[in-house]
Amino acid sequence: MTFNDIIMLRRKAVSTDSMGGQDGEYADLQLAHATITPIRAKSGLMEGGKKAIGTYKLVTWAAAFADAGVDGVQQGDQFIWQTNGDKVLNFEVQHHKPFGDAFAEYEVTLTEG
Repeated sequence: MTFNDIIMLRRKAVSTDSMGGQDGEYADLQLAHATITPIRAKSGLMEGGKKAIGTYKLVTWAAAFADAGVDGVQQGDQFIWQTNGDKVLNFEVQHHKPFGDAFAEYEVTLTEG
C-alpha cells in the first residue's frame, strides 16, 4: 500500500538551557507530497518506550527541504502524516539517502503514540 499525501517534517531542534542541558522541542515544517511504502513488519520498543510497528520507505522531493531552510534530515527527526484530521502517524527517520537533484529516500519506522 502506498500513501500520497501532504506530510510535515517534525525537526528535532536542539537548544541549550541555563544548566547546559538540551531541549528536545520540535518545529513543524510543511512539505511537498511524499510516497510512503511498507518495507517490513517490525516489533519491539524504541527509545522513549514507543512501540515500533513497521518500517517504511518514504520518498519525497529533497527540494522541499531546501525551500523550507532545512539543512539535511537527521536520524531522530520525524515525518508526520495526517489523514482527514483523524489519524496521525509518526515516522521516525532511521536512514536516508539523496538521489538525483530532486528526490530523497528515507527509511523510517512507524511508531505508536
